[in-house]
Amino acid sequence: MPNSATGRSVSSARCVDAPPPKPGNCSNHTNGTSANALFDFVKLHIHVNPNAKQNSIIGWEPHQMHGRVLRLRIAAPPREGKANEAIVALLAKELGVSKSSVSLEKGSGSREKTLHIPDHCVFPESWNQ
Repeated sequence: MPNSATGRSVSSARCVDAPPPKPGNCSNHTNGTSANALFDFVKLHIHVNPNAKQNSIIGWEPHQMHGRVLRLRIAAPPREGKANEAIVALLAKELGVSKSSVSLEKGSGSREKTLHIPDHCVFPESWNQ
């Protein structure tokens, strides 16, 4: 359901208690409200290379349909959802949010994926290199 103020889709995912985030990462709380505050989500388009030597975020690259996508290398094989689980874990760690606040919207069997992430996230500078 769209939020009338922002026009963005709103999900009913809940924030979990967590220590304060590191500077530059997402905040796990909204302006000091309780841990049960609702988040607005944005879509993040990614391109994944599974079976890599190690998990890593390469950075942004141009894409014809989405403008730009975030390129990731994932060590897990693309079988039984292992790579998708590793993607969610890596992005949650990098953004400083819980794994439950990052969700796969579409592309579970594809290298091109769309995820929902909290809209208050600040992408690390290392992704721009």
